[in-house]
Amino acid sequence: MAMLTIIASIAISTLNPTARALDNAGREMASNLRLARAKAVATGYHYQVTVSSGSYAVNKMVLSSGNWVVDTATPTRTVTLPTAVTVPSVPSAAYEFDSRGNCAGTSAPCLTAASSITLHHSSQNRDLTVTVWPSGQIY
Repeated sequence: MAMLTIIASIAISTLNPTARALDNAGREMASNLRLARAKAVATGYHYQVTVSSGSYAVNKMVLSSGNWVVDTATPTRTVTLPTAVTVPSVPSAAYEFDSRGNCAGTSAPCLTAASSITLHHSSQNRDLTVTVWPSGQIY
């Protein structure tokens, strides 16, 4: 009987992909923030992640006249959130990671304290938080 219950629960969760949409979107966002940080450390360039209500964009940055700016020669990687998932309170500025993996830039929300990005699933009325620390760590 227990085996039947386990199989049924797996089948139900597989049939309803929206049930895991928020968790998957949160994991994907955290992974992309970590990837941007890792690329910054590996390449020596800054990387920027700009969050909007329904998507986020990852950009490589280059040094131009003493300032880090988005590299227009490198394509932007835009990730669209699942339909029912949004960011209700968009961060005031983009997250930027430097070559040491730290949060950087002049106005990044994670410069002096941990900054949280809250994802909200409208159908489930559930939230999930991704936190970026000044050290660049993401949870």
